[in-house]
Amino acid sequence: MTRLFSRCLSSLITTGLTVVLSFSALAAQALPSQTLPSAWGDPVSAMPIRDAVSLEAGYGYHTEMERISFSRSWGTRWFSDQTWALSGYWDASVGRWTPHAASGGNHEINDYGITPVLRYAPTTPSGDCIPFLEAGIGVHYLSQHDLYTGHDMSTYFQFGDHIGAGVTLGSQHDWDVMMRLQHLSNAGIQNPNPGINFLQLRVSHWF
Repeated sequence: MTRLFSRCLSSLITTGLTVVLSFSALAAQALPSQTLPSAWGDPVSAMPIRDAVSLEAGYGYHTEMERISFSRSWGTRWFSDQTWALSGYWDASVGRWTPHAASGGNHEINDYGITPVLRYAPTTPSGDCIPFLEAGIGVHYLSQHDLYTGHDMSTYFQFGDHIGAGVTLGSQHDWDVMMRLQHLSNAGIQNPNPGINFLQLRVSHWF
């Protein structure tokens, strides 16, 4: 039953991402090229919509993790009249956790997630190495919630939030390298709720 639900959830994430990307593309075509007023009281600038593929690797609480992510930028930037501006992207991911425990553990756990991410970066980048900060809060589904004896996360559904810092590289600004700290837990939906923290290295290519 769990395997069937995992396959269905994976299909649902794929379908949902397709709908989101299609809606974003239509919205971008309808967006005027001039500066628009922002609900936050700051100018909003239209930006090219870009896609990315990312690879992540990390470690936390005796557990290794690997993940592949597919992203699409929002095509919008806030505070564009400032030195640093705020933008964002959707991030859909599929990953695997490998707990290391002597007994009582599931040695392979699938992780499916979707996260809206905010990025804070220079408004007018120059050079081939541009710093940025980012943060996001999303939702994840785990194929197993009992990592091993003594670390049961209680629910398949988890919230995932992260903060990160990195650099954008290349003459086309199409490569990101960053370090992230990610926390996953069920936010008290059910106890016990020990959560788990991962320190991650993420490499992305935008196109």
